[in-house]
Amino acid sequence: MTRQLWTLLAMGMVCLATHGSLLAADQPAAADKLEFKTFASAEGRFKIDFPGAPVESNDETDTPIGKVTYHLLVVEPKKSGESYSVAYSDIGEKSVPNFNFEKALDNSRDRLVKSLDAKLTKEDKVTVAGLPARELTIEKPQEKTIYRWRLLYQKGRQYQIIVAATGHPLGDDRVKQYFDSFKLREAN
Repeated sequence: MTRQLWTLLAMGMVCLATHGSLLAADQPAAADKLEFKTFASAEGRFKIDFPGAPVESNDETDTPIGKVTYHLLVVEPKKSGESYSVAYSDIGEKSVPNFNFEKALDNSRDRLVKSLDAKLTKEDKVTVAGLPARELTIEKPQEKTIYRWRLLYQKGRQYQIIVAATGHPLGDDRVKQYFDSFKLREAN
């Protein structure tokens, strides 16, 4: 799952920059018993409630604006069939002149859907801390996987907040709680 997520994140972030294996769901009921605790990332400049301690990894890739490092934090609770992630990357405010948030979010959405070979079933334009953002529901029926994705950009940094489930639907209340727990900290 992590390698596939890296590929998807890279495609989405590259797209944003240039335009302005999940666990088997052998016990979906286990997801109802998850306990969420606040995790703060000083480097990432955010905090969020994760259902466990995240595994952190980094990956670097070439983009049209140069090398970009992607930071990924993932929690895959055992026997839940779910995955909770936050990814972020710095592309720099001055890297893209005349940056257009809406176009960048549109292009990121399109790349994610295409790279997953999936179907966009819902999209909402939202704001997070006064910033334009998108919430996406992407389904991959052949794998019985549902992704809920929030994309946003703050001061040269793109954030992606992701929940995925295989074998069972994602509860709207849990996704809302997870997304709403994401809080940005001011950049220095």
